Amino acid sequence: MSSLAQPVSVTVVISTPIQLGDIVIESTTVTSGSINHSAIYRNARPDRAVTVRPVVSLVDAVTRVVLASVASPDIILPPNGSQAVSGIIPFTLPGNFDVIWDAVDPVSIAQLAVAIAIALAIPGPGLGNIAVQTALASSTSPLVVDFTATVVNTRSDIEIGIALTARVRNAAGVVIGQGTSATIVIPPSGAQGLQGSIPVTEAGPVTVEWEVLNPTTLAPLSIVVTQLLSVAAPLLFSVTAIGSPLTGVEPLTVSFSATGSSGLAPYTFDWNFGDGSIGTGAAVSHTYFGGSHIAVVTARDSLGAISTAQVAITVSETFLAGDITLSLPSATSPSFNTVNYSVTIRNNHPTLTFSGRVSVDRGAGTPGNSHGQSLLPLQSTIVTGTLLNVPAGTYTIRFVALIASITLAFTTVPGVVVLRAPALGDISIEAFQAVPSFTPLAIDHLAGYHNVRTDISINVLRRVEVFNSLGILVNSQQDTVTIPPTQNFSFFGTLVVPAAGTYTVTWTAFEATILTLLATQSSLVGV
Repeated sequence: MSSLAQPVSVTVVISTPIQLGDIVIESTTVTSGSINHSAIYRNARPDRAVTVRPVVSLVDAVTRVVLASVASPDIILPPNGSQAVSGIIPFTLPGNFDVIWDAVDPVSIAQLAVAIAIALAIPGPGLGNIAVQTALASSTSPLVVDFTATVVNTRSDIEIGIALTARVRNAAGVVIGQGTSATIVIPPSGAQGLQGSIPVTEAGPVTVEWEVLNPTTLAPLSIVVTQLLSVAAPLLFSVTAIGSPLTGVEPLTVSFSATGSSGLAPYTFDWNFGDGSIGTGAAVSHTYFGGSHIAVVTARDSLGAISTAQVAITVSETFLAGDITLSLPSATSPSFNTVNYSVTIRNNHPTLTFSGRVSVDRGAGTPGNSHGQSLLPLQSTIVTGTLLNVPAGTYTIRFVALIASITLAFTTVPGVVVLRAPALGDISIEAFQAVPSFTPLAIDHLAGYHNVRTDISINVLRRVEVFNSLGILVNSQQDTVTIPPTQNFSFFGTLVVPAAGTYTVTWTAFEATILTLLATQSSLVGV
């Protein structure tokens, strides 16, 4: 006997490979400054998903040289699907550029989308892009003006090269001394401190001018800042003064010393610290708070000759006691093994922004929570949260406001009672029984669930399960009930079984929220 094989027909569908035009780039945007870009990449194929690597390039508009290129992580576009992609190209030099988006196959690196170019111009520095933040001048030596200045780049997108010029004019407006710094490059949003000394041709009242120029074009980059002072004339008797430190954060204690020379000793020294306070002696100290200050010492020799010297001090503001306050708007409310809290934090400083955190714990050195917080001057906010996994007991809850590791304010709430969460043994299953039902192939069950705790109500998930002789679950029944302290609730019903035999009926109680086992009982019954 012979048989013939039956032919088999198979249909094979071959999809075309992904190629140029299958991916479309649309809705592109770009902003200068940090060169933020975004675009929507769309899969034009209806038949398959496509993996795409977005690439964004910055190209010189004239030379077409690629100056920067950033590839984003690969994205998977579903059939006819789309996804927005955004990012930043790190480039800060001024000029005219094109921004180009590409969609690239991450395996073959083949281009899958036609590039779209958007013209972008980053302007160069101009007037107002540089600011002289602080400028101080003094004449501690005869016919010499000493100066310090802090120059700030107000542009966030480009670095700027500058040359600082300091000029000294006499009362008639004639320039009697001038000095210009070397070219200094200041990074975006950066600052640079400069100092120097300018010899002058005459003593007396003068005006010191600071001007910042573009060292290449000599175009002004800032408005001229001026200061009036008096240039010391050559004296037979002179005094020099020094201070340390000259800069720092408030409260800043500065130690001063003065030395007289070329006069007839002994000398006397009187200090004006520049903030309304005075002192006497060759060596003195003084504590400053925020701001710029000029300390002046006036020295006299035994013949009555007088000489003065100055010391400039710059003190940064900081947070001091009382600038940050913590208060409790409502009572702390405890729950099972948790403590719910809320605290008001207020920044009382008139100028500084608080950038720190609020630490909350149940006593020094115990685990707690930390909330990062930023508050503008004279602003307040409420911080809320929950301490978890707190053992039952009575605690002092502590709230601390910190900058770095420095404590600015704290408050405590003593006597917070934390209750123990329901656990095994807090529910007892009593008077339980299971008997054959009047209904064939069914079991009637009854049990009493008793709350042993005297302090709390417990949300109980009551469950009855029937297992056959092989330990396989064949039926179950459950409900949820809140049982007050020391109270008892009955649970009864009928459960159908698949066949006659011997079954194990198990009663269990769980805490209804976290499903912690609270009690269990079992009984055998024949059907």
